Amino acid sequence: IRIHDLVVDEELKPGEGEKVRTLRVVSMVDEPGAAVLDVGSVGVAFVRPLRRNSYLDLHLPERGSWYQFVDGRDGWLEAAPPDRLEAIAVPVRQLIEQSRRPVAGAAARTQSRRDLVFKMLSAPHPLLVANGIADLSTIPDLASSLSDREVAILTSTLHAASLPLTTRENLIAEIATLGLRRLVEPLRSIREPALQEPAWAALRKLGAPVSADEVRQKLTGEEPRTRLAAARELLARDGDAAIPVVAQTALRDRDKQVRLGAIEALGETGSPAAVTPLEGVFATDEIDERQATARALREIGGDPAADALHRLAFQGSVDAQRYAVLVLMT
Repeated sequence: IRIHDLVVDEELKPGEGEKVRTLRVVSMVDEPGAAVLDVGSVGVAFVRPLRRNSYLDLHLPERGSWYQFVDGRDGWLEAAPPDRLEAIAVPVRQLIEQSRRPVAGAAARTQSRRDLVFKMLSAPHPLLVANGIADLSTIPDLASSLSDREVAILTSTLHAASLPLTTRENLIAEIATLGLRRLVEPLRSIREPALQEPAWAALRKLGAPVSADEVRQKLTGEEPRTRLAAARELLARDGDAAIPVVAQTALRDRDKQVRLGAIEALGETGSPAAVTPLEGVFATDEIDERQATARALREIGGDPAADALHRLAFQGSVDAQRYAVLVLMT
């Protein structure tokens, strides 16, 4: 059992009775997703009365008012550094206020909700930002009504290195889904290799794809993840016409993970045009790449893939032939 003593400066959603000054919050050390607080940390806590059980009754030092975090670690929004506490508290206060006393009038409610969404996007905590991203779709006509200030907030969030990559990927996807064309240039300026592929996909969806020359240039660049992103982008935009180029990446790229990713991407096309290039990759001596190629051929499926495996069972190295036979039998 882990016990946290929280000193309360403000109750954002006051309960009945006397104001609480200290909360004793219990969490289980081995519970997946349990909140972990450092001594002296500050933040916003979402708590509820502790759900007791026989184990807690036996081990808690005393009875009394005990609490637990709502949703484990998601119930504690830490302000790091501490001077960011108010920036976290502001959207939480507004969210609570809207739930307790809805704004009168449909237009005023819509604007209030919109303001809250962008406050969450500006908040210095990943959980609030993630909620703001999820709520962008609730704003009517967002694409045609984005203000300069809102564009600046979205741009800042896109480039916030402190946010988890998955959060930023979700924002990129949401920008594309909602058709926010004013974010085209911020998307173009993304340089992190892990975000290159979703950014290029979003630009394509927004009708502003990066040039073919730029993508091909990235295909031979220094960063492995960017080379793989370029291979996937070529297949997405050019279809079968890109297969010979990506096949060369699958066969000759200097990074094994890029080769494996390119093989997988060829299989994901589902195109019979990828079968012959994949046969060439299967013949290599690398077992991981041979296995990846077999999976890609099976994903393409149909007679062309089956015929290729039959051919591979009678050509190439003995190991390659044996593996082709094994794939055919399974």
